[in-house]
Amino acid sequence: MVETIEKRWRVILAAIVMMVAPVIVLAQSEETENGEVAGYTGGAFGIGAHPAVGASTGVWYGQYVMGLLDISYAPFGQNTLRARPANEIVQHSGLYDFNLSLHLQVPVTHRWRPYGIVGSGLMYDTFDLARVTVPGTTIFHSHSETYFGFHTGGGLRYYFAEHWGIRPEVKVVISSRTYVCASVGVFYILPSDWP
Repeated sequence: MVETIEKRWRVILAAIVMMVAPVIVLAQSEETENGEVAGYTGGAFGIGAHPAVGASTGVWYGQYVMGLLDISYAPFGQNTLRARPANEIVQHSGLYDFNLSLHLQVPVTHRWRPYGIVGSGLMYDTFDLARVTVPGTTIFHSHSETYFGFHTGGGLRYYFAEHWGIRPEVKVVISSRTYVCASVGVFYILPSDWP
């Protein structure tokens, strides 16, 4: 129980650091043009098929590179990020992904801007677990596991107007198990004089 509470506090602390880091970098960088906020929805595939939602915020570093803090959630149901032995039953699994990524952009036209993704993140999986030792006996206990993950993939920004557009994206997450996230989101570019 104490270990679980300590792990949760470590995850919360890491999430706070990842949220504050882009703001600190923005304050220190004179070359930053604008920031971006986005929300998206889609699915996670490869460890079953599950819906996923997320949001990101980031800072542009010149015309070609954006640093993003991305937070997403996928209800994994009876699956976890780690493969389980046959005598373990899982329910109510939820995967939180806190990651820092770079979007390496290649502007094709004013409206079309494909990009590649590279980054790493902290994967936090919460679930109820029962270990079956005697047939017919299942008592569930809350568990959580934390893993690191590598993120790669690509997407496309399409600008409807100067400050906003849509962002379809496919991301491969390599961790204890590998899965793919496909999503479509809406982004908004913050003005350069935004506080």
